[in-house]
Amino acid sequence: RQLREERHVDFVSVAIGGGPRLPELRANISLNPLLKSTVLTLGMLDHNLTIRALAAADVLLLPSQNEGVSLAVYEAMALGVTPLVSAVGGQCELVDDGSGACVPLDLAGAKAPADILQAAKPFVDELQHILSSRELMSRRSRMARQRVESNFDIANTIHALSFGLCDNGVVI
Repeated sequence: RQLREERHVDFVSVAIGGGPRLPELRANISLNPLLKSTVLTLGMLDHNLTIRALAAADVLLLPSQNEGVSLAVYEAMALGVTPLVSAVGGQCELVDDGSGACVPLDLAGAKAPADILQAAKPFVDELQHILSSRELMSRRSRMARQRVESNFDIANTIHALSFGLCDNGVVI
């Protein structure tokens, strides 16, 4: 909401996935006319529809509080979608400054809406930065795809896993 109302950035947000808080999210969106017109909640989709929706996106926003390295980020990057993720788990090992953005998100103790908005400010700022320049978005899109293709293909991943496991005394 802050991007549209205060910073005048035009975009549409699509939320894919389910979970116990989906009804709460939909209820909160329904209370705000601006959000009703700019946020779509699709719920759970099968994998093919999810990939098609992701391929149509410019940015993947993943503000997780807990995450290893999300498969959705790999998929988005492979599709040339710029990832904007929270700095948790291994996300920042995958997403670098050239291919997207990995930003802090600290919601510990954030209960009031003002506290949550303050905690989300790095995401809002970075999303505005990404959306403000088609050239930046295009460059990060290319870099995201290139990063996944060159560093995380199947052969490299199997080699890294086997090397890491064997180095640690685990025989595969």
